Amino acid sequence: MKFGQWAKKSALSVIAAIIYAVFAALVPFGEIAKLFGGSLSAVNLSGAICKAVCALPPLLFIFAVGFGGELRSGVSLKRLALCLPALVVAINNFPILPLINDDVGLKIYIGDILPYILYCISVGVLEEFVFRGIVLPLLICRLPKNKKGLFAAVMISSALFGGLHLMNLLGGFSLSVFLQVAYSFLIGALFGACMLFTGNLFVPVALH
Repeated sequence: MKFGQWAKKSALSVIAAIIYAVFAALVPFGEIAKLFGGSLSAVNLSGAICKAVCALPPLLFIFAVGFGGELRSGVSLKRLALCLPALVVAINNFPILPLINDDVGLKIYIGDILPYILYCISVGVLEEFVFRGIVLPLLICRLPKNKKGLFAAVMISSALFGGLHLMNLLGGFSLSVFLQVAYSFLIGALFGACMLFTGNLFVPVALH
């Protein structure tokens, strides 16, 4: 049996993907940044590089298993339109109105902007490669090929995605972590739906 066929049928593939996601989240890029001064730019740049490197094995796995079409398929405007609610939620994550109303302040140096953008992109790429690029398709392969099966695949992959954020408890107990878990579950379900609507992994990556 070829590796791709075995990986699609084995539950170990999903377990391995989750373990890898945990490993990638634990990479101490903040400590690495201290070797280069520990500034905010150094932390973000170190994080971006670490996340980007960690995204390479999932990318290779995607092609090895045969899910590479997720990265090459075209997307029609009609299917993109179905993702507009997810785009609205993604935009709403940024505190636009509080900034306009001067309820919050935004202090950032020009030199910190690019490293921060690169870090945000790298996080989205890594997490979407793992959860919407690997975990979700693997669950779809194992579950019944009907609407209930697709719904279950999205819900399970989203629950695993939300559960990953429990790792934030390592920084100290906080009830806000559980809110983040719940929110991540909902966002994961939304991104999973967008993945099914478009068949293109870059859509949830962009939304992330």
